[in-house]
Amino acid sequence: PHNDDEMSGVRPNVVSFTAVCNAWARSTLPNAATRAELILNKAMDLYRSGYTEARPNAFTFNAAITAWSRSRDKGAADNAVRLLDVMADFREETGEDDLQPNARCYNLAINAVARSRGNRCADKALALLNRMETLHDEGYPELVPDALTFGSIINAYANDRSDKRASDKAADLLQRMESMHQMGVPNCKPNTFVYNSCLNAFAKAGGPANAEKAGLFLEVMENLSIAEQDDSIKPDSISFSTVINAYANSGWRDAGEKVDVILEKMKMLDVTGDGTVSCNAISYTAAIKAWVNSAKVAARNCSEEEGNEEAEYIQKAKQRAWQILTECALLNLAGDRKCQPSNATYDLVKEVCMLAGDKQGIEEVEAVRRRIDAKSTKKRGDGGRNRRRRSRNSYS
Repeated sequence: PHNDDEMSGVRPNVVSFTAVCNAWARSTLPNAATRAELILNKAMDLYRSGYTEARPNAFTFNAAITAWSRSRDKGAADNAVRLLDVMADFREETGEDDLQPNARCYNLAINAVARSRGNRCADKALALLNRMETLHDEGYPELVPDALTFGSIINAYANDRSDKRASDKAADLLQRMESMHQMGVPNCKPNTFVYNSCLNAFAKAGGPANAEKAGLFLEVMENLSIAEQDDSIKPDSISFSTVINAYANSGWRDAGEKVDVILEKMKMLDVTGDGTVSCNAISYTAAIKAWVNSAKVAARNCSEEEGNEEAEYIQKAKQRAWQILTECALLNLAGDRKCQPSNATYDLVKEVCMLAGDKQGIEEVEAVRRRIDAKSTKKRGDGGRNRRRRSRNSYS
């Protein structure tokens, strides 16, 4: 036990306040970010009252910004950005060098804004990135964005359906990264995650131009990874599947044929590669979508002169969609969990069957669905029995 005189000499300092802020930043409790900022404010208040040992530094602010960047509270991203301004004002107030903004503060805030899904969040994150680079040019050499920061902004543009130039802005950011890397900034080297985010922007924007860009960027990834012997930029299953989706959204009449080429390449790489690329339900579903959309284009092109040819193409698209579904289902039945068709997979094949006027085909799709569902239900039941058996054995 301690008496009052002994306890009166125990006072928290900046290390104590920073530790508590970090604890709240790691917490999953409600209002954790608010509690972290309250601790930061308490430290600033104590400093202003004359207790200099409580003065927050960049680490303290980092902890509070981290808390807001991880928070799901409404306005969390805005609060992370606001703390950057608070930090700048507090540095001007104190004149202390250890309150200089650093890359971690800005990267955290930018990532929070980019992930917020708020209105024009990608443009807001980009503005913050530009502000960061301006400060770098004004004498803060540590303020350099990293690949994750660029990737999060590019991904935000991919998810922004309201901005018609979103895919162009994503591509511009990727080229900006390349330029910075070539100028000697190692943290700005584009990687597979960044390229995939850009491919996703092209796929979601849709149209033939974006599909062509997606195909071109995939080639760039392949060529660079081989030329530089660099696996950090090597395309993976997500890369190929996203390009397939870009082709599916292209509006091309021959999108189906184009995705078949990519799908075959994925199969080849699955056999001959290092396990980075393999077909899964996502890639198969995107390929089916491409054939369905090709059939829709053919249906719109139907006329008296081209009616027979387009009708034949619709039948071809239906047959190919059915073949892809069958391949995916058989792989799943053979034990490949990543090839379990989703509701979207079945619905797409049923849609092209309807276009082709094939009612029996729709029934056959439902039969495949029931077979897959029955297998999944049985597997879940067997898993539960095995777990109960293991539990009984552990007490025997």
